Amino acid sequence: MNKSVVKFLISVIIMLALAYIINTFFIQVAFVNGDSMQPTYKDGSIVFINKNYKNVDVGDIIVGEKNDIIFVKRVVAHENDRLIIKDGILYVNDEKIDTYETIKEQGILNEEITLSENEYFVLGDN
Repeated sequence: MNKSVVKFLISVIIMLALAYIINTFFIQVAFVNGDSMQPTYKDGSIVFINKNYKNVDVGDIIVGEKNDIIFVKRVVAHENDRLIIKDGILYVNDEKIDTYETIKEQGILNEEITLSENEYFVLGDN
């Protein structure tokens, strides 16, 4: 084989290996599907996921997975927080959260819940 072809193949293999390592351990690319995070992210937006985070705080945007569905949402509460939706308004630890317009479906928050250790509650921005 020609030396230049071998050098090219070695370069391609090294680039692929680096891309795999970066994607697996450091940063991942994801696409937003749907409008639940508008106006922050629109349908089809590209987001870069930092895989080396240390702490998750209220207000952070996270990427998670449930039932093989990947989602992008904002953290609105974390462990030991109490949540409820009354009259379409979200309350966290008895404090009204004005960030969201009237929430039409209460889901599990029709009654107050308390998050356990290492639990987070997330909502879309829309």
